[in-house]
Amino acid sequence: SFVSVSYNAIFCSGKTIKLDNVTFHQYVNLTRFKSEKTVSFVPPDGDFELMKYCFTEGVSLPYQILRTIKELGQTLMQVNVKVKSVFGVKMFALVVIRIPVPKQTVKQVSKSHQVEQSIMLPIDSLLWKIRKLPGQTKPTLSADVELISMMAEKRSWMRPPIQMEFEVPK
Repeated sequence: SFVSVSYNAIFCSGKTIKLDNVTFHQYVNLTRFKSEKTVSFVPPDGDFELMKYCFTEGVSLPYQILRTIKELGQTLMQVNVKVKSVFGVKMFALVVIRIPVPKQTVKQVSKSHQVEQSIMLPIDSLLWKIRKLPGQTKPTLSADVELISMMAEKRSWMRPPIQMEFEVPK
């Protein structure tokens, strides 16, 4: 059987979402898609992936993260991370946040009871697990990070992005 789907944009809560980096299964007629914005293909047998895409505009993210790092000399850093959940009050999520720290980190002392120490040695990140993060809240992590004193010239630390995983229970 032949399948044809008209495509202009994706609508979500009354907003148009622009798709970027769209790739289609090899059976999709790309000429027709480019000219008519219609996805046409003959489905293969079994399960298959029709298209891959990402979107960057018109998307409301469920969290906002603000990181502040203060370097207190060559052997101590203060790390503060605030997570704002911007979804409804009645919803909650399981959240795991990995906050990178410099390679010369030897010890981390959390000022929050919700932080679990990273098991990997050398320590490469703070691992913050929030088992039940309700909507419209702003929990904050504060931690002191102790570093090995560097005898050589001080190198500036490129602050990698924070990684976050979350799951909203059904």
